[in-house]
Amino acid sequence: MTTIFESVSLHVADVEKSVAFYSKLPGAELVMHRRGQFAKFKFGGGHIQVVAIPAQDRSFHIEMDAPDLHALYDQLRASGIEPDTPPTMQSFGRTQFRVHDPDGNVLEFDNA
Repeated sequence: MTTIFESVSLHVADVEKSVAFYSKLPGAELVMHRRGQFAKFKFGGGHIQVVAIPAQDRSFHIEMDAPDLHALYDQLRASGIEPDTPPTMQSFGRTQFRVHDPDGNVLEFDNA
């Protein structure tokens, strides 16, 4: 089973302020933007995303791709890691599931 690092998501109070900031960084390319909710920047081969999250729910958020999402889900459960939900199709068209590390940081696994 393989996972592939995709991006880092930063949980922020104000997406539009973050868009203004990250847009000024050399090499930043804004590739997706849902006003007030989400923005995705490409930096070379990697991505930084900013996501509006209430202060009490903010943590670190890492996204990983998995070619066989259902097999990974089963493998993690067999190893004693219990995901939040089974792989689920999201409204934006990707299937994903999340797990939390011991400190509450989110690892999100998507279909590649």
